[in-house]
Amino acid sequence: MATHWGRQEDAYKTSLRVAQKAKEEANKRLHEVSQAQAELLNQVVPLRVKIVDFEEAAKTSEAQQKKLEIQCIDRE
Repeated sequence: MATHWGRQEDAYKTSLRVAQKAKEEANKRLHEVSQAQAELLNQVVPLRVKIVDFEEAAKTSEAQQKKLEIQCIDRE
């Protein structure tokens, strides 16, 4: 009976070690993914700013084009 409990305790300890190792690996992976996400966000923000700048430049360019078209029509 004592050996049965000893084997069962060893099995529990082994299971606990495996679970702790899996938890450590999961935490490590979560940290890596979080770092990757932060790096991507650091790239996204400047790109969004550029997009807004390009959109504003496109609107300005479009307005200038319309103004030039009106001037051309007036000259004709």
